[in-house]
Amino acid sequence: MSFHFADFQKQFAEHIINGSSPSKLTEKIVPAGKLSIQEALQVYQNGYFARLTEALGETFEGVWFAAGDEEFFGLCRDYISMYPSSVYNLSEFGRKFPDFLRDSMFSDKSSDEAPFLADLAKFELLFQDVFNSQQNKAITAERLQAAGQDFRVEFGPAFALFESPFSVDLIWQQRKAKKPEMVEWNSPLKIMLFKVQGQLFIEAIPEPEFGFLKRLRSGQSVDLAASQTDFLSEQQISQLFQKLFKLGLIQEIVNMELVS
Repeated sequence: MSFHFADFQKQFAEHIINGSSPSKLTEKIVPAGKLSIQEALQVYQNGYFARLTEALGETFEGVWFAAGDEEFFGLCRDYISMYPSSVYNLSEFGRKFPDFLRDSMFSDKSSDEAPFLADLAKFELLFQDVFNSQQNKAITAERLQAAGQDFRVEFGPAFALFESPFSVDLIWQQRKAKKPEMVEWNSPLKIMLFKVQGQLFIEAIPEPEFGFLKRLRSGQSVDLAASQTDFLSEQQISQLFQKLFKLGLIQEIVNMELVS
């Protein structure tokens, strides 16, 4: 029975990920120099895990800082084994990492000492997305004034909302500190992330405004979002829209009268 290159590729990948070494695989490998076949395969396996761990470390610096080297590298290895890389852009490899941390039972620290790790990872992934997004194409003042009585808002790609029961932003800010400080992370967080002229900003948003923005983000009209948001006055809504417009975060508006 012939051994096709596609079969070789499959078995080689299985070895790199899982460590298995089928006899047909080793028969087709000629190691370089003085390395044995197993040593040569180990070089590839170590390189595979090292590069993907490096990619995760670049995206999730805060998680690495909070978990520590040993814990983080263990989580990375488990994640890489569970989700082998299938993307060309390694910055996308950690897309499932927040959910993995939330669902994972591999680490006592992630559930006891640091219950915020999954939310911290989610925050860092969102930060990366906003940072790498295209600059918003803001609407004109005339377009906003012609919106009508009720309208729906479409935000640009360089805008996001984030909430967590933990102040993960405070932990994230400590990730590169030479002398990290103890922070009070066990308090709720509601923020918006946005990019203006290539610079990314993080701003805390009070609950009424945050809930209103969240409803607008989900596609609700201004009237509907306002009716479902307690303790938010028309003046506050007006001030919020002035701010969003000034920052260039509103990309389009849809007149609900025209939609209906």
